[in-house]
Amino acid sequence: MNAFMSSQQRTPYALYLHLNEYENIWGNDSTAPLRALYCAEVLLQQNARMNESDRRPYIDKEKKRTIFEETMRAFVHDTKCLRKLMKWPALSETEKQDIELKIAELRTENRYGQEDTLFASVHLIAESWFAVVHCMLKKCNDELPTKQTADFLKQVARIIEVQQLFVRILEYMSHRDYHRLRVNLRDASGAQSRRIHEVPALARKVFEGFCAHLKKIGVPPLMVLENQQDHVVFYLMLSAFQDLTRSFQSFLFNHYLMVGKILGASSLGSLGSQVNGLVGHAANSIFPELDQLFFDYTQITNFRYGHMSGKVVMEKELQWQVADYSPYTESHDLDQERVKEVVAQYFRCIETQDIRGWVQQFHPEEGQMCDAPGSRPFKGSQKLSVFMKNFFKAFQSVAPQILDLSVDKNTASCRWKMNARTYNDTLLSFSGTETFRLNTGYQIMYALAEYDAEAVATDLLIATAGIEYQKPVQFEMYH
Repeated sequence: MNAFMSSQQRTPYALYLHLNEYENIWGNDSTAPLRALYCAEVLLQQNARMNESDRRPYIDKEKKRTIFEETMRAFVHDTKCLRKLMKWPALSETEKQDIELKIAELRTENRYGQEDTLFASVHLIAESWFAVVHCMLKKCNDELPTKQTADFLKQVARIIEVQQLFVRILEYMSHRDYHRLRVNLRDASGAQSRRIHEVPALARKVFEGFCAHLKKIGVPPLMVLENQQDHVVFYLMLSAFQDLTRSFQSFLFNHYLMVGKILGASSLGSLGSQVNGLVGHAANSIFPELDQLFFDYTQITNFRYGHMSGKVVMEKELQWQVADYSPYTESHDLDQERVKEVVAQYFRCIETQDIRGWVQQFHPEEGQMCDAPGSRPFKGSQKLSVFMKNFFKAFQSVAPQILDLSVDKNTASCRWKMNARTYNDTLLSFSGTETFRLNTGYQIMYALAEYDAEAVATDLLIATAGIEYQKPVQFEMYH
């Protein structure tokens, strides 16, 4: 089997497109990728000319013209970039003429009008470019992580982005004219494209090789995020993998939107899948490990920078006097035992993960919780609930222990210790103090917690990355 050809064989989809014959035009030598790209360029130009001669008054020629022009500019730009990146030789004029003649011989039939030509050409263009994507991903798999490898991956992402732009042109087909073709093409679905289906597996092979390399040299991915200045190439690789999965997911999502616009979201595709089910595929990252990595780092930095949480917004709110975060200062003589019970219930709700019960300990409009001195308090039931939901994103279980508790009128002060199991099964123990001020209805008006959140962040980083940790160098943006 030709390495630059698919394993598509003679499926209904391949038969309709003459895909095997187009693959023969591409060949399998060093010019194969450029021959595939030139095939795509010829088909694009043919369809652009066909659009200009279209006399059907119900077709949005202007919109189609815009897509053709934008795609052609992208094709020219990307072909130049690919030749430079991959060191591919240029095609001679004789080779180009040969390709044009062979394409002309293949596309002699047009039994169902312009929609037939456009539909086939769009899929052939996608097959041509995804053949190049395969070629580049296979090359990346043979390379150690370098800046050039990252550039290859970013170019792959760029190619897929252009494809999602161009495929949109199918949205502007005539429904009446297309459906006659569609029914005649039963079972010849673009969903049968193996090249597109194989992209995630090829991309994952590159990603797994990258992760294996990091493991071999003892650099956890978390430390690539933490010490970017020391791992520039690896950080660029992570960014390139992000671009790649985003472009592919966008391609799938835009394909779902396009198919829905033509068939209706409740229709079944030729493979028996409901159209609105396609959106689920678009939601799945090629690299779920990256999603987890960025979630891990989000949780770590939530603790590390908790002391400055919301400060920018709070300064603006106070400047424009649109919010008031003044601590509750009124003094009342309250029953000490009832105050102690409110505090005990506060921590009991944390242990039982009773978010609603915890929020109900506060005054519904004016109750405030400040998780670190100087940070923007969470005020009111809705924001307090969000705070606790985020708290339990970080911890799957918490066992708080009140070490001591004193009450003076309507103010309670305590020292506490929390033994916690994080979302990723890391066991952490940390201590702090908390001050509560209650109103005459024994509702918490203000709570201020103080603990070493940065130490929690460091412990979580060490446990998650499995490394000895040194603080990263802090670079100043302005000097």
